[in-house]
Amino acid sequence: MADVTKLVQKIEAECSGKAPDAVKVVRLLADALDEPCRNADRHRAYNGAMQIAMHAPRLKAMLHDKQRPEFQNRCVGACFKLPDARSQWAVAHVLHFAGVHMNCGHLWPSESYAAQSSYTMPEPVKVTV
Repeated sequence: MADVTKLVQKIEAECSGKAPDAVKVVRLLADALDEPCRNADRHRAYNGAMQIAMHAPRLKAMLHDKQRPEFQNRCVGACFKLPDARSQWAVAHVLHFAGVHMNCGHLWPSESYAAQSSYTMPEPVKVTV
């Protein structure tokens, strides 16, 4: 995983503007957690998410700014638009640890689920008699 300090500085710089770009913030988070997600290392992804959230006070402040609730909504929306289920899981945990009340899922996505860009219902089984 990339150096947490440098990553947090990038995220904090993005959050310091008047109109932070939620999609860019989520993309920075996903890029930082990409390596453990790609290598299916759930523990490193979880610990990385926790470290990022703990060391990013401006991100937390922006996520809880009552005057601008749309930033939180855009971050959550951008998180679930990430193309990889494991990245979604890891970034959702960063947002959760930063205090966003959301269901980020406790289970690490399986290989088959992680390969999908989004969940689709399986085809019904056809039974012939």
